[in-house]
Amino acid sequence: MARDTLLRSQRGSILLLTLLTTSVLAMLALSFAATMKSSIQVTRDHNAHLLSDLAAQSGLEFAQHHLLQDPEWDGTAKEGESFGEEATFVVTRAEGPKSRVLPTEVTLTIQGFKNSSLTQLQAQILVTPGDPLLDKSVSILGGASGSNLAIHGDYLLIDAAGHLWEFREDLMESVQEDERVVFDADLRDRIVLNFTSTEIERIKGKIMATVDSELSKTSTTLTEDELKAAYYAEALDLWAAKGGGETHISGEDGQVQGVWLPVTGDTAPVLSLSRLDAPGDLHHYANTNYDWAESQELEEDPVHAPGWKLNSYLNPDPDLLLVEDVTDVRDVTIEKTVVFHLDPGEHLYLENVHFGGGMVVFTEADYDSAGPPRNTLTLGGSCVIGGGTGGKSNIGILAPGCRLSTSGAQRQTVTGFSVLHSLESVQRLIHHGVLIILNSAVGILDSSFTYDRTVAVDPPFGLSFFGDLPLVDIVVLEEDYSPEAKL
Repeated sequence: MARDTLLRSQRGSILLLTLLTTSVLAMLALSFAATMKSSIQVTRDHNAHLLSDLAAQSGLEFAQHHLLQDPEWDGTAKEGESFGEEATFVVTRAEGPKSRVLPTEVTLTIQGFKNSSLTQLQAQILVTPGDPLLDKSVSILGGASGSNLAIHGDYLLIDAAGHLWEFREDLMESVQEDERVVFDADLRDRIVLNFTSTEIERIKGKIMATVDSELSKTSTTLTEDELKAAYYAEALDLWAAKGGGETHISGEDGQVQGVWLPVTGDTAPVLSLSRLDAPGDLHHYANTNYDWAESQELEEDPVHAPGWKLNSYLNPDPDLLLVEDVTDVRDVTIEKTVVFHLDPGEHLYLENVHFGGGMVVFTEADYDSAGPPRNTLTLGGSCVIGGGTGGKSNIGILAPGCRLSTSGAQRQTVTGFSVLHSLESVQRLIHHGVLIILNSAVGILDSSFTYDRTVAVDPPFGLSFFGDLPLVDIVVLEEDYSPEAKL
């Protein structure tokens, strides 16, 4: 009897222990599950935040790229752009000045989204449109024909009339002496003017009264760009009255640096190219879809041909070798920059030469590149021009009055900044740097053109450009989640 009672007591204890153990295990399991669920959610939230942050950073890079291509870019659509794994970014541009010519400060709000996670950046960016010739591997300002070409970098081809402006050295002194063209401390940060005569008239009407009105009385009604344009209104009208038409002026540090006038004529340059390996963008002007271009951008803004003043290359200089009365040079190596002073109409033949410091063919500052070439230049054998450590830096072939041709099937290598009147029957030309053809390029075969930014940022002395290298600089960048964040 006592034994049975003991057994029943033991069984009850075991059952109670089992129930307690099961309860504890169940509680541990529930706690573990809750912990795991919380851990998984934390991980998901962390990943979402990371992806939203990456999306915002990608949006900033996206905005910089588009502003470099189009200084008046307004931002993305409201739905934004996708950024992998269902993340998106939205870029919004604040109200403010826009210009395809003048440097402007742009305020952007960049938002990166992933699920409910948001990263919001505020950026103030200085956009300098610059000169489109300086960020291209090759620019041809007249017609072009050729086949089997490799272009590494963006390239520019003018294929419509009315988009080219020429540098006018003969107007420089007159503009410089005109007291109405003002470059004071307040205007030096905005050194380039680009307004048509129609726009100038609109601005003058907005000033009200006459050209003798004081700008200070109406400054509050004008934008910053319009205020600057008013300083130039009379000067521009003066050139127009003389038959000069529209005029573009650039200046720096209180001095006029260049004056450009539009090239007259309605003849559209013709492009006939085939078999191009060119992954970069073709920048052109006619509403034409070229099947040989992998990517193309239709442009509206004019192209300003560079000006040149090469007189200093004729002066004694330890880095220069001046060559006169010689038109045939073969089998020589010279590390200095070789300067040829030719008579108009003379032909220069080079064969198997190595000019480490590049070469210059003197051309007067007032030579008209729209006409026939001043001189002709032929490269024969296998020539290497530029790319050395002697002479002046970054000079390839600086010959704005020369038409270049090649002879034979050997490779011709040019490294540096090159400006030529034209190309004709050029084969196996390898150019590395920046190449600008002021007129046409006809019959280019089996050649390559590679862009080098280090050359573009430091053009040779004696060249005048409408602007500097296009640039987008981040002035301020901060994280801000206020509904109407402002810098």
